[in-house]
Amino acid sequence: MRVLVVDDSATVRAFLCWMVEQAGFALAGTAESVAEAERLVHRKKPDLVLSDVRLQDGDGIELTRRVLAERGVPIILITAHDPANPDLVFRALEAGALEVLAKPPAATSPGFAAYRRSFETTLKSLAGIPIVRRKPRQAEPAAGKPGALPLRPPAPAARLELSALPLIAIAASTGGPLLVGDLLKALPEGGFAFAVVIQHIVPDFADSFRVWLGEHAGRRVLFAEEGRAPVAGGIYVAPPHCHVQLHRDGTFRTPSALDVPTSHVPSADVLFASLSAARPADTLAIQLSGMGSDGAEGLAELRAAGGHTIVQSPETAAVDGMPRSAIERGAACEVLRPEQIADLLRSLKRQSPPD
Repeated sequence: MRVLVVDDSATVRAFLCWMVEQAGFALAGTAESVAEAERLVHRKKPDLVLSDVRLQDGDGIELTRRVLAERGVPIILITAHDPANPDLVFRALEAGALEVLAKPPAATSPGFAAYRRSFETTLKSLAGIPIVRRKPRQAEPAAGKPGALPLRPPAPAARLELSALPLIAIAASTGGPLLVGDLLKALPEGGFAFAVVIQHIVPDFADSFRVWLGEHAGRRVLFAEEGRAPVAGGIYVAPPHCHVQLHRDGTFRTPSALDVPTSHVPSADVLFASLSAARPADTLAIQLSGMGSDGAEGLAELRAAGGHTIVQSPETAAVDGMPRSAIERGAACEVLRPEQIADLLRSLKRQSPPD
């Protein structure tokens, strides 16, 4: 597998090249601008592009659009958080980039070993994944934003036998942000109690993700708060460095990574396990695209407790690790394509009050 490294800093570029080679990959070349990266993609045909978000002649959005117009290749963005333009990386994900990583710490930093393991896992999982080439768009589709799920007739699915408005729980990692936003957009007003999203994301980008997700979904998205009850129709994500749990008393718990150590923070397993104890019969839980197996164990526990669990069909996922592991654990009541999941959510209706 061959990687093209793009960064306008010679020092950072050299360090990234060293990390790429240490991970067992070959270098397809290096570039310091969008234009140069575009030329090298055409000439070298790399299996993966690793690029800074900000370059001499553009940004991650421009890079992603131009590269994907030329060749279907996985793109990983690597950058520091930019307070002046917090949603840049997520708009680049909308354009087709697969993942965003934080800038690497110094090799002498205490956190470097953990960063390097995550870096290598990400590259090995994404290199060579089939990506659809995206031709420049002449006009926006009538349905809305790029990547929006198409409206289709309701797909065959099991009837939801819920005693109350459903609590929606969604978990995703790589390949998930756009899909999460589209599914939230499909939720009908008054048709759900509240929703909680677990998205594996670099902690520095947690607030940017919250804001971007709200804009993409057309809904207000809040951080879950320790000891606070969710409001009706609210949509919540995990605060930075924290998990989200629902307590039996109906309030949120947001334990830190130190209190509840897991392979991912926030963790889908932690949320799903709490729901299996708090409100399983009213929970509709959805496991989407992502690396690894986070969520599989908690989803199986939730299903066993009476929750309704849906897993994205692995062949439709950008990365099929999370969906496949959930299916292998027997955690899925249903395995559905993204458009089928959206149809199911659209079918949720406001429940009439009891007589």
